[in-house]
Amino acid sequence: MSASFRLIDVRREDCIDYVTLNRPDVRNAVNDAVIAELTQWAEAASADRELRMAVLSGVGKTFCAGADIDWMSRIVDHDQEAHLHDAWALARLFTRLDALPVPLVAGSTARRSVAGSGWWPSVTLPWPPRTRCSGSPR
Repeated sequence: MSASFRLIDVRREDCIDYVTLNRPDVRNAVNDAVIAELTQWAEAASADRELRMAVLSGVGKTFCAGADIDWMSRIVDHDQEAHLHDAWALARLFTRLDALPVPLVAGSTARRSVAGSGWWPSVTLPWPPRTRCSGSPR
């Protein structure tokens, strides 16, 4: 992936994209810029025939604290049209994540806050698995 991002890190290893929210100073809280970057990544990933899986995680102790309070305080006085624009941008992101042709798994071992729980319907499994299996199932 050739795109350059400021607030998310994307690292490709073999056929897996590791997508990391990189705003630990605000517990990886989401704002309009994060939404735009993740949407851009998801759109590119959907067309990437080499990609087989994506892992979503966050830097630091918390995966995602939810919406960025500073961003919310700046937009509180916006008109209805601006609020609808922001809501549609977030809906577009979740739609793109849900429509990925590859599994999107939760790669975070960090705390998953209730505020950030909106992500979890878009991901399928925790990664890496907590237990490793090898050999016979007996």
